[in-house]
Amino acid sequence: MRKFLLLLPVVIMLFVSCEGPAGRDGFDGRDGESVFRYVETFTVGTNEWELVEGRPDDFGTYFRKEIVLSELDKFIYDEGHVLCYIFDRVEGFEVQSNLPYIKPYGEIVNGREYFWNETFSYDFVPGEGSKSGSVMIYVKYSDFMTSIRPGTWKFRIVLNY
Repeated sequence: MRKFLLLLPVVIMLFVSCEGPAGRDGFDGRDGESVFRYVETFTVGTNEWELVEGRPDDFGTYFRKEIVLSELDKFIYDEGHVLCYIFDRVEGFEVQSNLPYIKPYGEIVNGREYFWNETFSYDFVPGEGSKSGSVMIYVKYSDFMTSIRPGTWKFRIVLNY
């Protein structure tokens, strides 16, 4: 009876300690012990922004830029995270902020005050087959004044699982 009681915990540990299904190999071909990360920084120039939804200054117009990422596959879409940051300057220091990011503006023209917001946001789609995944970055203005293009901005995209 005593042997049975000593053997019972060993048998239970054998059944409980089984591993689940293996995760995906990292991009370097090895299984990692930490979170996989893909980090890339992109600069989008003023002339790279595409105007969407009509002519400049029309209601509902906005800008977008697609960033193609072959690393953004269905596995990361379903099981991971896609994060996007924007670089800006605050009080002379470079900072990174998560998207969505809202930047307020204001100016006085002929004694009249004008205020508007520049809003940066993003979405993403996984690659399928031979088509790569992509992150779409959007710039929208609260006053729809899209006759003035967005400036040059730097973004960081992080994929992890």
